[in-house]
Amino acid sequence: SMIVNKGIVEKMWVEPGITDNTLHDPLEVSDAYTMLKYLNEQ
Repeated sequence: SMIVNKGIVEKMWVEPGITDNTLHDPLEVSDAYTMLKYLNEQ
């Protein structure tokens, strides 16, 4: 997930490692909770 303001990436959360066709969705750092926490702290 990322925050983009007027076409400029302000913050990006990227999951470690890229894997296609995984059995689970690794939402550890790119989940909505992490983004909302960051936005509320701004």
